[in-house]
Amino acid sequence: MQNKPHTLLGKSWIRTSTAGFEGDCKGEIEWGPIFKNRKDYLLTDIMVAIDKCEYEECLLSFNCYEVRDKKFVNVLNKPIYLRVTPADNGKQLSVTPVESVVLKGKKKYCVTISVVDIKGKGRLSFPANFKSSYARHKVKGKMKKIPGCPMIIVKGHEVEL
Repeated sequence: MQNKPHTLLGKSWIRTSTAGFEGDCKGEIEWGPIFKNRKDYLLTDIMVAIDKCEYEECLLSFNCYEVRDKKFVNVLNKPIYLRVTPADNGKQLSVTPVESVVLKGKKKYCVTISVVDIKGKGRLSFPANFKSSYARHKVKGKMKKIPGCPMIIVKGHEVEL
C-alpha cells in the first residue's frame, strides 16, 4: 500500500506578483525554486499555475537538479514537457515524471521550468512569490541566485524502508 502524497515544495505559497518569459526565449534560461526535505521522497508531480499565456502555443520543459557546490546535477534522465496555450490561462497544470526519481533527504534540490519552443509572439507569466531560486543560462552554464520565482509545487510519496 502506498502512503499518502506529501507536498515537498509550495506548501505556503503567497502570490506576490507575476514572473515569466517574454519574446523569443527558446531554451536558453531555466528557472526555479530551491528546496530541501528531511526524508527521502519518490517524486510524483510537479505543478505550476499559468497566469497568462500570450503565445499561440509554447512548450515548457521541467527539470529537477540536485544542487552541489553551486553546480546542478541532473536527477532526471529526461526532462518533462508540457504544452501550454491561452486556453490554460488561470489554470494549475501538473506533470508527472516517466521515471522513478527519489529525492534524498537533507540534500538541496532545484526544480526548474524553461520555455523550449514557441508559436507566435508574446509572453508567458506565472504567479510568483519571494522564495530563493536559481536562474541558469543552459548554454553558458552560468547561474544566478535570485529572490523570486514561479510558484512551482512539488509532490512525492515518502520512501518506506
